Amino acid sequence: MAGEGSGGVVTGPGPFPGVVDMFGTAGGLLEYRSAQLASRGFASLALAFFGYDDLPKSLEEFNITYFEEAVEFLLKHEKVLRYGVGVIGTSKGGDLALSMAAFISSVRACVAINGCSGPIGVPMRVRDKLYHNIPNWDASMIRLTDDGVVISQNTSIHPNSFKEMALPIEKSNAAYLFIASGNDQDMKSEMYAHDAYKRLSENYYTRHYEISSHPGAGHILEPPYSPHSWASFQHAQMLVMCWGGTCKYHTLGQQNAWVTTIQFLWHHLVKECDPDSQTEPVLPTYSNDKHLQSNL
Repeated sequence: MAGEGSGGVVTGPGPFPGVVDMFGTAGGLLEYRSAQLASRGFASLALAFFGYDDLPKSLEEFNITYFEEAVEFLLKHEKVLRYGVGVIGTSKGGDLALSMAAFISSVRACVAINGCSGPIGVPMRVRDKLYHNIPNWDASMIRLTDDGVVISQNTSIHPNSFKEMALPIEKSNAAYLFIASGNDQDMKSEMYAHDAYKRLSENYYTRHYEISSHPGAGHILEPPYSPHSWASFQHAQMLVMCWGGTCKYHTLGQQNAWVTTIQFLWHHLVKECDPDSQTEPVLPTYSNDKHLQSNL
């Protein structure tokens, strides 16, 4: 089945670096980050993986071929560089991005934002092998606020408990950027980022990999000036979930993570393809951020 998504292509002759863009268990097709990537010089494909059009209505077993088709679609576009594509994913999209990097050789850059280091909640099938999923959470560790908001951070399963389910990210062709929020109340994203980093280091991974940490930021780390969402209704669990973060530091985290993401993708999709290229990424410019000088 062909990938269900929509694209943002930059105006101009190109070719441009291609990026597959995914979010998490909100489901449906979310296009705003892809549109912003297009404004920064990327040909971006927003990819849905459930809850959209003829896709499953809820999360089911994934097959890597669905994501391979999305990559192939981008690479066949006349305005996309043939060197390879990048992939960016948030939350559940983060571990899907790692799966794509691990199993699709033409993925050359991977940005995983507040995701798990293995397939959480739903298994991933790769040809004749099934990578079993890590349980969503240990329900006994759930906390509730006085308003009934679910805080699931302490339910995160430690990586040592699912070594056999870990994705073989050390066998890929991709550079990795792990973005982790310090006040993520949904999962221990910093723990998972450091686990993935450690595995790459222990396997003497030769391509670039790094962690970008953002103290005080929450789980829903989006492009700059997206509203800070401390809690919201989550469709997959049908509960009001706490995402964490404080307004000031979450806002700063979104600004800094966005610049880091653009620079990372541009370097590994453009500069590595053509070291003599004189083109530079279109970086956002921020004011002196007086609006962030509060004590909130």
